[in-house]
Amino acid sequence: MPANFETERLYLRALIEEDAPSIFKYRSSKDNFPFVEMPLYRSVDEAYSYIRKMNEGMQLDAWYCYAIVLKETDEIIGTISIWNFDDERTQAEIGYGLFEDFKRKGYMSEALNWAVEYGFSELGLTKLEAYTSVENEASILLLERNGFKKEKVVMDDMAGTGTPVAMGVYFIDKYLGSAMKIVAITGAGSGLGRELSFVYAKNNYHVVLLGRTVEKLNEVTKIIESSGGEATPIVCDITDVKSVIQAVTGIEVRFKSIDVLINNAGYGAFGELESLEDKDIDLMIDTNIRGTINATKYFMPHIRERIINIISTAGLKGKVNESVYCASKYAVRGFTESLQLELKDRLDVTAVYMGGMATPFWDNSDHIKDKLRLKSAKDVAQAIYDLDDGRAVIEV
Repeated sequence: MPANFETERLYLRALIEEDAPSIFKYRSSKDNFPFVEMPLYRSVDEAYSYIRKMNEGMQLDAWYCYAIVLKETDEIIGTISIWNFDDERTQAEIGYGLFEDFKRKGYMSEALNWAVEYGFSELGLTKLEAYTSVENEASILLLERNGFKKEKVVMDDMAGTGTPVAMGVYFIDKYLGSAMKIVAITGAGSGLGRELSFVYAKNNYHVVLLGRTVEKLNEVTKIIESSGGEATPIVCDITDVKSVIQAVTGIEVRFKSIDVLINNAGYGAFGELESLEDKDIDLMIDTNIRGTINATKYFMPHIRERIINIISTAGLKGKVNESVYCASKYAVRGFTESLQLELKDRLDVTAVYMGGMATPFWDNSDHIKDKLRLKSAKDVAQAIYDLDDGRAVIEV
């Protein structure tokens, strides 16, 4: 039987009898299959039979069915399979299912990336297909975000109930390459922007790194490329319209367009209003407000899918010693909410609200007394990616 595997947060292993209650709970509820008429289990014995059948098939190399197990708790949270091989064993189908409590956390994306790599590098496959209901927007987004392309729509009775449903057929080809999407991130050289760059690159995005310091951008590029990802560093000062236009022109020449713009760059200075230096006030207004507007305005004609504005909880309520910073973030909130109305039939626009993070943002400030209570930028970046599905608001 194939060996066990692991990813950053998951174990992939063969099903065991102890998984039967969880499998039964999942397969016995119609709520878990809103788009297809799956035969529902009526007793846990059916789950035991399923586990035995899957493992017998794995012994014969007829298919590969793995439990998706959360490292943190060692509990099964879903399954992923490679099966339905063609006669030459160069093509196969991927199937997957995730328990409800673990959806929208990026776990299935992590498992799917592993399965594609395993299929191509270990099983010698050149093409993988996945079938999903044309109404299952979450599954379609999962596949597209991980490099699958839509091939066709078929009427398929995949559950064997006698009732065919419209299924989208998606594929990824080893030699044609994946449909890698492109995300441009401002302030990508440090802090949250740096971590967002790593997360999106890890999930099959080509990351356009925008920032003012070429050394930092090159460092992030090197790390991404050393992990097998793709990145393009572009020096850009979002407070300078000419610099933004030059960056857009460079992207247009190379990529024609991008899928996502993440307005992440920001600046903060804290203290009582009378104590703030005029240059710091100007920099907050220029970076947080004008910079966000500049990037959005000039990138917008070249964006295919969505805009994400990193605002922070300073855009939700006033805070002591943050008067100008909050004012700038309230402005970005108003800008974002207005764009959501203005672009509702064209692009998705998302507002992200999160608290303080342990980043270089606070290096020269004593505004935060206990920095140990701050969330890590890595965790916040992962949460943003996991929830990035075009919704209006992400709260971390």
